[in-house]
Amino acid sequence: MSATPSRSERLSMRVAPDALSQIREAAALQGQDVTSFVIGAAASSARKVIIEDRYLKLTPQEVNQLESVLNADIEPSKRLKEAVRKSQHANA
Repeated sequence: MSATPSRSERLSMRVAPDALSQIREAAALQGQDVTSFVIGAAASSARKVIIEDRYLKLTPQEVNQLESVLNADIEPSKRLKEAVRKSQHANA
């Protein structure tokens, strides 16, 4: 990615005067122009939404089931034991 991303798309919107006033004030406080401030805020919000959507979402009941399985004292399978043994020998 280059230091200055190319701008090839246009986003146009109407904004209520009071909202625009707040955006201008916040942009000035951050030392940014309105366009940079709005793009930065929107991109940050978009990343957050995408990340949250990609995380595993469990109900409280599913969380309890997962915790039970993870906390259970289960004997490792023969295949797992063999894989660990081979890995230890390979790294020795």
